[in-house]
Amino acid sequence: MGLICALAGGSCMFIPFLGERLPAYPSVLPAVLGVALVANLITGFVLFSQFMTNRLVGTGFLACAYLAVGLSLAGTIGTFPELFGGRTASQLAVWIWVVRNLEFPLLVIVAVAYDRDRRAIPDGAPVRRYTALFVLAAVAIIVLPMIAGSALAGRLPHVAVGAPAGLQQAALGEVVVAVNAAALLLTVVWTRGRTVLQMWLIVALVASVLDVQIAVAANVPFTAGWYLARALVVVSSTSVLFAYLQQMHVLVAKLSDLSMIDGLTALPNRRAFELRLEASFRTAKRANRPLALLLVDVDRFKQYNDSHGHLAGDEALKAVAAQLRVCALRPGDVVARWGGEEFVAVLPETDHEGAYLVAERMRASIAELAIGARRATAGSITVSIGVTLLGGGDDRVHTMMQRVDIALYVAKSRGRNTIAFELPDPEPDRLADPAILFEQRLREQ
Repeated sequence: MGLICALAGGSCMFIPFLGERLPAYPSVLPAVLGVALVANLITGFVLFSQFMTNRLVGTGFLACAYLAVGLSLAGTIGTFPELFGGRTASQLAVWIWVVRNLEFPLLVIVAVAYDRDRRAIPDGAPVRRYTALFVLAAVAIIVLPMIAGSALAGRLPHVAVGAPAGLQQAALGEVVVAVNAAALLLTVVWTRGRTVLQMWLIVALVASVLDVQIAVAANVPFTAGWYLARALVVVSSTSVLFAYLQQMHVLVAKLSDLSMIDGLTALPNRRAFELRLEASFRTAKRANRPLALLLVDVDRFKQYNDSHGHLAGDEALKAVAAQLRVCALRPGDVVARWGGEEFVAVLPETDHEGAYLVAERMRASIAELAIGARRATAGSITVSIGVTLLGGGDDRVHTMMQRVDIALYVAKSRGRNTIAFELPDPEPDRLADPAILFEQRLREQ
């Protein structure tokens, strides 16, 4: 909406200065037509691709509209007086302009009308055949008038010389403006800009209405109005393409996020955790800061799953995941699902006392949940936790994972529902009882 207001307001502010002469830059016109040509052809291709997916007739007509405009611009470039010379080429360019600026809004009206009812081609119908028909229609509605105009070059009415400025006298200008305004009004009323594509289509139509109005009223080359009309052509041609690029960016971001999220627990998955652990490891090593790694395993989960069913097992994993997330309180702490019934946590800026406190909070809070305690065939869910810390000059992520895995094995061998540390020190196989270690560290302080 802000862009629409800016387009309309800016154009109104330019009205008193439309006839002001500005420095002449002959390269502007071919550059603008080139950008518009490429943008319209790409937009048409993207829309045809979407039509082959959603099978909506409205999308097919909109694709046809943009392809037709692209072909028309290609024809306009071929009728430059600078290329072929003569008055005929100039008049042919004007008539191509008229056809383009009439056919585009009319096709948009048809597209939006079909889109209102979400009318689609039958499921059994070959979508490629319909796509080919739309492409042929786009070619026909542009190429046939161009062929006819070339054949009747000597008899074309001289409505303008070099530009559509003279259309005002032939009443064609008012017709072109009225048709574009009607397309804009119907699109606003019928769609109300509910989707991103519809909103940017309205932007394109606003720019198109302003473009044709300025082109008809004041299209003397190298005036303020002439330059403004060229800018509006670019906006009109690229708006819908920009909408698709924006949607594609959002879609790629969502897909990237989904690829990093575990579908069951909504925690980061193993791939996401490995990336985060690697980054945290490098940061801690570079700054010589502490880093703790926890590996959590749900005790006797296979037995619980077999006794209560997979749905109950999934619910138990969700509950454990939610509790683990709550226990890792700081923004930099990351808890993820490692796989199966195993979870991992990386705790930056955390020494062994802090790691023990977090691990004990996880263990105790899950035990307090008493997941499955009311079921007759098994006890409640508990967890065993292995903990290790960053340390040693030759430490690597791989060695940290090996140590934390050993610590978890020891915790489970001690009867489960407990915590074990594997610390990086000159005795790499030494295992420490966390409670004793914690008390020792307190005494040292």
